[in-house]
Amino acid sequence: DIVRGYDIGGCLIHGGTSTIQAIGSQPDGAPWQIEIQHPIDPALSISTVQLIDNSLSISAIHGKSFIQNDIRYGHIMNPKDGAPAQIALLAAVMTMSATESDAYSTALLASGNQLLPILRAMQEVIFAMIVEQGEDGCTQILTTAD
Repeated sequence: DIVRGYDIGGCLIHGGTSTIQAIGSQPDGAPWQIEIQHPIDPALSISTVQLIDNSLSISAIHGKSFIQNDIRYGHIMNPKDGAPAQIALLAAVMTMSATESDAYSTALLASGNQLLPILRAMQEVIFAMIVEQGEDGCTQILTTAD
């Protein structure tokens, strides 16, 4: 592959805090291994995604958030009501395009798991995951494979 005039066999491009684009593979031909951290306990990994010539975006309410009256408010707004997204804790989407994966992960975070069947049917979506807080306080992880 030629990237900006240089012969680069493989690399990762990290766009800010939410998107990673893989160009090619690791030098040994193996996929790039990207761990998705648990949104409540970052010491835990909830999934490992393999990237070769595709992109992974993660949207979450942690990081850029604040807590008021025991409710965490994030920086992603739900377009339906204009309030901070409260349905999910984390959403991750893998596509070939960094632009698409970023848009879909944000939409999934704001919309919740009812968007998973729609993403599952979309040809460009390779993988999608949403992490929600269950009614019993436990974390629920749903993927396009569920």
